[in-house]
Amino acid sequence: MLQALQLAQKKLSKYYSATDNSPYGTTYALATILCPSKKLRYFDNEDWRGGDIDFMKQYQEAFRTEFATYQKQAQKEAQQPDVLETINDAEDEELASFAIRNKPNSLLLRSIANKMKLHDISQRG
Repeated sequence: MLQALQLAQKKLSKYYSATDNSPYGTTYALATILCPSKKLRYFDNEDWRGGDIDFMKQYQEAFRTEFATYQKQAQKEAQQPDVLETINDAEDEELASFAIRNKPNSLLLRSIANKMKLHDISQRG
């Protein structure tokens, strides 16, 4: 029994130590931090904070860095004009009248034409 436990510990240590190396460790930490039941508090104990490296601090910084990257990307996307907003009123009317003239069979096209009519009416009124 003791031999089986030692082999299991050896196998677990092999995979567990892989989380110490980048990028696996950072990926593991980010996934853990994003987990609603664990979050950063998972690393708030002596196993993660003791020794030479404060993993909690290291992983918290990695999370902030990754979050900042996605935040910048989201801000760039928010500043780009929406394609639908760049269509002017004349193009709206032309598309709506085209859809009505061609009597589309698709419910989707009918819905688009109706929305454009309503949009046009609300802008005129």
